[in-house]
Amino acid sequence: MVAYDWSHLDYKKHTKKQELVTKNKKGNAKQIGYDLQGSLAMDEKGNPLGTLAQNLATSEKIYSTYDSNIDTNLTHLEELVQRTKYIRENYKFEKELVDIIDREGDSVALMREYEANGWGYLIRAKSNHKVYLPDEDREVKQGDLAKELTLGSYLKTIKYKVDKKMQKVKIFVNEIEVNIRRDATKSVLDEDGKRKTIFTEGKVLKARFVVERLV
Repeated sequence: MVAYDWSHLDYKKHTKKQELVTKNKKGNAKQIGYDLQGSLAMDEKGNPLGTLAQNLATSEKIYSTYDSNIDTNLTHLEELVQRTKYIRENYKFEKELVDIIDREGDSVALMREYEANGWGYLIRAKSNHKVYLPDEDREVKQGDLAKELTLGSYLKTIKYKVDKKMQKVKIFVNEIEVNIRRDATKSVLDEDGKRKTIFTEGKVLKARFVVERLV
């Protein structure tokens, strides 16, 4: 397994650094620093094995362990496709890789790219995105579907911090077959500098919607 994520490194108090990335947050807040993009290899139990590729994005350049000329105009997910392709082509793994991606990866464009290449993936879902249930002929938000599913099958018992105390909790897992039919979207700037959204139709994806609960 390979876990992909993006982390902000805060440097807003370092006023002499000229290459810091500035991002607007809610309200008047600003996020100033670097963008760290990692690819962590793990075994089947989730134990870390090592970093396969890593990027540090500044306002001027992306410093990378796998490519010294990454286009700074690429979105996070467009660059991720390049990175996972590099990892698959340059590391000789005996087992098939499965990429684990946080909620930013809940993009139908990204999933279609993975499907087209035959790559395995597990993506944390956004609650407001919709999926289609073919057996029931209806669309439903992923957050609502998670609430509809029963506990499912017992998986294992782990120690988990609840109210600042470590307690034993049971993990239950349930799943259902879904279709993803929505258009891919991309936000771009037009000639007048105004942001607009481009919609792109694509192949319907068959997927498994998996819900894990701690009880």
